[in-house]
Amino acid sequence: MTVNYMDSKFHQVYDPHYDIQELTLSNWQQNGNEATFFYTMTYLHYNRDPSKVAYIQSVKDDPELYESRCKDYLALQTSNYAFKVIWEGDSPVLYYEVDVEGGVEYHGPITIDDFVMGSHSEDTAPSEPSQQQTTHFTSLDFQAGDYLSGAFSRVLSPYYDITEQAMTEWTPAGEDEATFLYVITHATGQLSYPMKVIRDENGLTFYRDIGGIGGGEYTGPEWVPTDVQSLVMLP
Repeated sequence: MTVNYMDSKFHQVYDPHYDIQELTLSNWQQNGNEATFFYTMTYLHYNRDPSKVAYIQSVKDDPELYESRCKDYLALQTSNYAFKVIWEGDSPVLYYEVDVEGGVEYHGPITIDDFVMGSHSEDTAPSEPSQQQTTHFTSLDFQAGDYLSGAFSRVLSPYYDITEQAMTEWTPAGEDEATFLYVITHATGQLSYPMKVIRDENGLTFYRDIGGIGGGEYTGPEWVPTDVQSLVMLP
């Protein structure tokens, strides 16, 4: 397993869909015939007109959210991956790291194709894996986590030295809806965001809880649509 091997696989799979800017392999830790590592892809969308993207068009009646999604879509995107590789003879076999209660698990074997839409369209939320694949990687928690990791990194990295991002308290309501707490650990502390995600034909829509904001008594969650830029600006 080499940098050239991973780079060639990512270019082979992603070049038809995204304008790749940089690929980075880091944190390589090897033990015998196994190794774990991080892999980061930064890219731009080929389509530079966000007004034609369905999940952005769907919020055109909300000017603030619409403008924020347009800016987010046109910005440099980041997708982060955590892999394990096991050599079976001379053949490398990839597994993907998944956060679970009390630690991590590695699911697979997988190929890089598992992260890409079976029938590509830029109408879906950035970094969203395929909803047509049948592997673990089409689960809502993976899709939400993959998107939020890149979005929070873009928004917060100028202000914080981010060391970890995690989704906790994941509570699904069927296959296409869930509430969760998104926790970002940085060099001087933590940031926590109660959130909700709904998946439909337009992609992923995220919500924040405004219950109790403004000094009122908190009687339960009140969910309103949000994006990461608006979320982190909350007091």
